[in-house]
Amino acid sequence: QQQQQQQQAALALQQQIDMSMMPAQHQEFPLPVPQPSVPSVAPMATSAPSIPPMNLAPATGATVGDWGQLLEKSNKLSDVDRERVKLFFENRINPTPAESVYRLKMHEERTVDHETGQVVKETLYLELDYNTFGFKKLRKTKKR
Repeated sequence: QQQQQQQQAALALQQQIDMSMMPAQHQEFPLPVPQPSVPSVAPMATSAPSIPPMNLAPATGATVGDWGQLLEKSNKLSDVDRERVKLFFENRINPTPAESVYRLKMHEERTVDHETGQVVKETLYLELDYNTFGFKKLRKTKKR
């Protein structure tokens, strides 16, 4: 029953992703999406070592509480990507099997550098690796 729920959640997310990538004039007639095959999922440990930021996480992944902390700064994260992150950490499901690595924009912030007076844009990304079920937090800084 749990596996069936996971498959339904993955299918729903796939349909949302497909709908978000379709041109507006075609969104009212979505094409059927084949149901992805989902490998059996082993239960995750209830505790895991703390995961240092900006590094590849171990293949064991983060616990439910740990991955929630990753999303504390997430003003650019869409609902579809938030669901993708949840499936990645809780169920170890890839809703788009054709993509083994997926990078999503989590947060964007503009500040003024007090020393130079330049506007600095900082963007945080989360990269999910479905081959190893590890992840990376990436930071991009751009001065204007």
